[in-house]
Amino acid sequence: MTLALVSGRPRRTAAVVIAIVAVAMTLSACSSTSGGTKPSNSSSGSTSGMRTVVDNQGRSVQIPVNITRVATNLPALPPAIYLLGGITKLVATAPVGISSFLKTVDPGVTNIPTNAFPSTATISSEALLADKPQVVLTSQYQTALLPTYQRLGIPVLLFGGKSAPDDPKSLEAEMDLLAQVLGGDAPARAKQWDSYFETNLAMITAKTSAIPKSQRPTVYYAAADPLTTDPSASWIGEGGGQNLSAENGVTQGSSFAFPTISAESLVKWNPQVIVTQQAPAAKTFQTQPQFASLTAVHEHQVHAAPHGIWPWATGISEQPLQPLWMAKTLYPTLFPNVNLIQATKDFYSKFYFYTLTDQQATQIVNATLPQ
Repeated sequence: MTLALVSGRPRRTAAVVIAIVAVAMTLSACSSTSGGTKPSNSSSGSTSGMRTVVDNQGRSVQIPVNITRVATNLPALPPAIYLLGGITKLVATAPVGISSFLKTVDPGVTNIPTNAFPSTATISSEALLADKPQVVLTSQYQTALLPTYQRLGIPVLLFGGKSAPDDPKSLEAEMDLLAQVLGGDAPARAKQWDSYFETNLAMITAKTSAIPKSQRPTVYYAAADPLTTDPSASWIGEGGGQNLSAENGVTQGSSFAFPTISAESLVKWNPQVIVTQQAPAAKTFQTQPQFASLTAVHEHQVHAAPHGIWPWATGISEQPLQPLWMAKTLYPTLFPNVNLIQATKDFYSKFYFYTLTDQQATQIVNATLPQ
């Protein structure tokens, strides 16, 4: 409850004035409890100045109605915040969340403080308090940090799918939650992004869904490095392949890090195609003797996934493009009308309001953009 402050110095002999002030304060208090700031349409259980948001893990969290200061240690979120038009609200993030190309697209992001999160798994309490965030956005796998945020008095929302973090529905849920937090025109932008994602999936799967498993190439996805992977990388199946890590029972577990496999397991699986999140990992497969026997290596089917503001193969913002790339890579003749360069330029224009040159778009698709 917020009470209106009455300025001026009361006269000791003015009992009438005192009575008027008391009545005014009472009316102000009643006004605050019954009205106050109008709650957002997307909130439930709102009180004056606050609203309840349900995060991706089903937790009900009270946050301010008007969010102007956001912090996140989740690296994939700054590009998504930028896409939703809320980058000026980002007051603290981990250094890895501000990519080199995001700085090219918007040089102003270099001013976003990164002292509060020395890494994605650590917090500088003093720096975070100095940044004055109204809410912290973090991963479902980093609940160990929740007591620290609670001690600092900062509400926290958890992002990530409950079972398959990188499937389309989970990604849309993350984008929609982020938009709900940011407010303004962010929810409308998120709906456009959702629709774009679903349109791409429908166009691709209309053809790939008819391909029997026996004719689908086996695909190994190398995430952070050659021997980490992601069994929830649904774009492999959407694009017409078989996700070998999922097929062989690899699970995400409860860790923020990607699960690790052994080199022996990978050799046994012997993928026909390898996709890497990072370009250096593709070179590792092509040059390290322990991988020389793999079919994907000697058949020259090791591909670095596209990488723009954020890698297409992971995170949120540019992943609607990844099924297009996967399908075109696996079945170029089945998708003759998919122009990845033009699709990339269109995406950046529509969602980032940035005009790519042909060279930049080509570098993104070929994963040769300077990072």
